[in-house]
Amino acid sequence: MDLQTTSGDLINAQFVYLYGLPTYGIDNKSLNTAIKGSKVMIEKAGDVQMDYRGYMQTRTLYVAHLAA
Repeated sequence: MDLQTTSGDLINAQFVYLYGLPTYGIDNKSLNTAIKGSKVMIEKAGDVQMDYRGYMQTRTLYVAHLAA
């Protein structure tokens, strides 16, 4: 996961697929990367229940293909 992205949080598409997390379609959002001229379109999002040592929060994460 990448929680440092401007205007939203990202989750790796492979992680979503591997664990069968539910997703839904969204209006396309563009993701500008650090590589000049590189742009990725994000088409899906998912709501994930996160546990911060007992503090529970639901976050909307945008599904993206992230390199390790």
